[in-house]
Amino acid sequence: MGISKMEYWKALISEWQGSGEPREYFCKSKGGTVSTFSYWRTKLKKLDNAQVGA
Repeated sequence: MGISKMEYWKALISEWQGSGEPREYFCKSKGGTVSTFSYWRTKLKKLDNAQVGA
């Protein structure tokens, strides 16, 4: 069984944070777009904040 989209994006964002690369360069090197990356980064941040407040 594969990983979920959420798990995929959590891992990718974590990889980016550890890379020290600019977001635009990182996205391009992974074959993605900055807009999709930003969407998932915002979505996951909101989910994390909601869980902390629960």
